[in-house]
Amino acid sequence: MLAELRETAIRRLGELLDAAPDVADQIAALERAGVAPEKLFAAALKRRGAAPAARPPALDGSWAAALRTGRVAASLHSLVVDNGAVYGFGFDPLGAPRRGARHAPRALPGLAGRAVSAAAGWGFSLALTDDGAVHGGGRGFSPGSLAAVAGLGAVRVAMVAAGAAHALCLDDAGRVWSLGCGDDGRLGRGPDRDPAPAVVCRALAATAGGRVYSWGHAGAGRLGRGPPAWPEEPAPKPVAVAVAVAAVAAGKYHSLAVAADGSLYAFGDNSYGQLGLGGDDDAFEPARVDLPAGAVVVAAAAGGSHSVVLLEGGDVLGFGSNADGQLGELEDVEDVESDGDGEDDGDSDGADGEDGASSGDDASDASDDSDGSDETAAEVWTPTRIAGLCGRGVVEVAAGGDATGDAGHTLAVTKAGAVFALGAGQHGQLGAGLPRAATPVPVAIPAAAAPPRARRGQAWAAKRKTKSKQ
Repeated sequence: MLAELRETAIRRLGELLDAAPDVADQIAALERAGVAPEKLFAAALKRRGAAPAARPPALDGSWAAALRTGRVAASLHSLVVDNGAVYGFGFDPLGAPRRGARHAPRALPGLAGRAVSAAAGWGFSLALTDDGAVHGGGRGFSPGSLAAVAGLGAVRVAMVAAGAAHALCLDDAGRVWSLGCGDDGRLGRGPDRDPAPAVVCRALAATAGGRVYSWGHAGAGRLGRGPPAWPEEPAPKPVAVAVAVAAVAAGKYHSLAVAADGSLYAFGDNSYGQLGLGGDDDAFEPARVDLPAGAVVVAAAAGGSHSVVLLEGGDVLGFGSNADGQLGELEDVEDVESDGDGEDDGDSDGADGEDGASSGDDASDASDDSDGSDETAAEVWTPTRIAGLCGRGVVEVAAGGDATGDAGHTLAVTKAGAVFALGAGQHGQLGAGLPRAATPVPVAIPAAAAPPRARRGQAWAAKRKTKSKQ
């Protein structure tokens, strides 16, 4: 009963603030000036004659652990968290001068502490350690090595996410921090485009209430708020989804929302069928995706031009571009469309010829795992099971690639801890030395000693564990 009352109160407060955006802006301004919002609410309640509400406790360690699902991450490179280290492979994981694509997983240097999750952007990588610290390396961060992200100070982060040139961090107090490139309003701070970390909004109430907020470039409906009046929205605004939302995923030009009831909604660009709606019309507002009978969605990943959905029970669905086999083999799949041009994506030098030619691994793929380019050069318009991943007990998925339908790949982690990859590999993002694979290939992580635990990590984890038991 208490939990239901809390959720209702949070939802109603969110609705009241949405109806009075000037008040929300004033609260945000006061928070930036160091005035805690809970003090404002306590003062308001006191004036009404009610006792001030107790300060809600910080989110405990079990909550933070539940959110840390980034054991795999994908962009044009791939990241795998294993035994406290972060392994990178593919296109410039750390933005260092390249002498060829990195086809074999290698531990990223410079990490201080044990990594629990990671996020991948274009030419940069982020690692979250068990003490809530964030380390970044590559474009916009420390080139060639991971290093603590300046500007977060003592902020304890529970989750990290990355776009092409910016990143978001969710701290243990429910606040969202943004950093990186501020073009198109993607930092969510209005006119503020300072790349240094700063608070976007106090987002816990929205999350707890199942609401969705979006900001940034508004083209092709990717913000889910109807045809845009302006090309960018620099401040978070609510997205009207018909049901409570448990999780969201942002691709290059499209978005996915996993509902608390296990359904799926999609909006944005649909050029390759990445919304799973059965056609190629863009969706400017969230549209419910028709799923196979009995399917219950627990997580989703959005790549450049394909989408991957994890179901309760560990099976995986995919839709969108399958130009490189990122959705697997397509035999006996009805709702696909071959490009029919006979081009062989297995010759993956493509427009970026230096990437394929410089590695030396591409030459070894005379018997590459293309599994028949005729089947994989296609778009999949509705959610379809990825045969090579179903039945493996998958517990996490990630989707990478660009927005041209090329270089897309998929990563999956099983309950047993095995990591599989499929799709484009010309940048080394499969970790297997293959230019492409339509059948999942195992990613071999080198055996290595776990990095030392960060000094403040044990104390923080112990403190959170103790509080959660009280």
